Amino acid sequence: MTKTEILTLFVQVLVKAAADAGFAMRRIILIKYLYLLDVYIAQESGDKFSDFNWIFYKFGPFDNKANEFIDSLIEQKLILTEKYD
Repeated sequence: MTKTEILTLFVQVLVKAAADAGFAMRRIILIKYLYLLDVYIAQESGDKFSDFNWIFYKFGPFDNKANEFIDSLIEQKLILTEKYD
């Protein structure tokens, strides 16, 4: 499996678990989980897993590539989203 496939599966599992529990997984939460995955892998191996260049913006980690990655999953219909008013 490639890193992209693993990250895709990771996000899909998060979205499914949230949906099964009756919650909607928002984009900002997905981005934070991707960051936490990188932190955990870095602690274990000494290097982060993804190619995201994390910055801390306002209330947490952010990377435009991570945002675009989530957009691509939505566009490919690999994860479902709900629109909020």
